[in-house]
Amino acid sequence: MPTLMLSIDDRERLRAEMNRIVADLERSETKDAAAVEVLHRYIRLRVALENAVTGGNVDVNPALNLLDDVENAKEKPVFLLKANLSTEKYEHAVRLRACGILDGHQDHNGVHVKGLTDKGAALRTFLACWKNPVIDCGGRRVGAAGV
Repeated sequence: MPTLMLSIDDRERLRAEMNRIVADLERSETKDAAAVEVLHRYIRLRVALENAVTGGNVDVNPALNLLDDVENAKEKPVFLLKANLSTEKYEHAVRLRACGILDGHQDHNGVHVKGLTDKGAALRTFLACWKNPVIDCGGRRVGAAGV
């Protein structure tokens, strides 16, 4: 599934622009079938964007769990088989391998991983810190204000 990431400001600008386009089309004096179809397309697009956007929340758990699985396997290769994984976890495996986070290859059965690359180890550390902001990346506990 393709992913579109928007900042909160971009989402607000997009929402305002879509509302303006729909309002302009609704006020338009041209009411032929083609104009009505265009209006309906914009309305469907606006609804789809509204339903798809989650306000910038990021769930790090799927990627972190996948990185943990690979790290915990250590010396053994990990076979992330398409048939055995959820669609979300499989898509994470494909993306992480394509980005050079996972050392391995992909074939028609799934993703075959030898381990984490240096980038993968750094990402795993970062995601663990992101998931638990009370502990900084050096392992020290920090207060609510980050000090």
